Amino acid sequence: MRPLPKRAADGALPGTRAPSWVYACVRGVVRAVFWPAFRALYGFRITGERQQALKALRGGGVVVCNHVHVLDCVMMNLALPGKRVWVLSLPENFNIPVAGRLVRLLGGLAVPASPGGYRLLYRRLRAVFANGQVLQVYPEGELVPWCGELRGFHPGAFCFAARFGVPVVPFVLRRTKGALAGRGLELCALSPVYAPQGMRPRQAAAFLEEQCRAAMQQALARAEMPAPRAVQTGRKSSKGRKK
Repeated sequence: MRPLPKRAADGALPGTRAPSWVYACVRGVVRAVFWPAFRALYGFRITGERQQALKALRGGGVVVCNHVHVLDCVMMNLALPGKRVWVLSLPENFNIPVAGRLVRLLGGLAVPASPGGYRLLYRRLRAVFANGQVLQVYPEGELVPWCGELRGFHPGAFCFAARFGVPVVPFVLRRTKGALAGRGLELCALSPVYAPQGMRPRQAAAFLEEQCRAAMQQALARAEMPAPRAVQTGRKSSKGRKK
């Protein structure tokens, strides 16, 4: 990941450590409010290898997704029921009205700006994965609304997974048609990716990034492919028609 300007004391590791009961209450409200709202506005649905993804994340893991909507962290949270999800986010995102507050309440962690901050983050992540929890990362970094292409990745998410020996589960948020808002959204879960045993952390991180990027690009390409037209083999026979 690119280093960021220091905006807050890394000793505080900006973000939130809300108690489990607070997180559960907030998540319940989010599900009750945003799920029907997303369905109505965007025809939102969750597809793909969702059950396989949840199974892979039982012992903790990293999930990655393209960053194309200001509330896509909420959509990702809806796709992972029963899991405590921590969201790694740029520090300035915590100041966004509504969305920034939601990121904090749903387990936001700010990207550190110094080596000391990263030491604190790694300490937190060790506990996160040990408790079977999930870290959500946007490897593209910055939000580009409704972008239909996969942008360049930062390696942080894959380095975390390689260091702690957990899988990476890629998701893709892609556009669909026929929604009330004019542009629909579908969150597609892809197959989990594991680093080969015995691979060094740096090589494992590169392997995870390569495999996840290829799967995500393929999923986006499938969404953009036009539906095949019906092929007519010939003219209809006039036999059997009523005169």
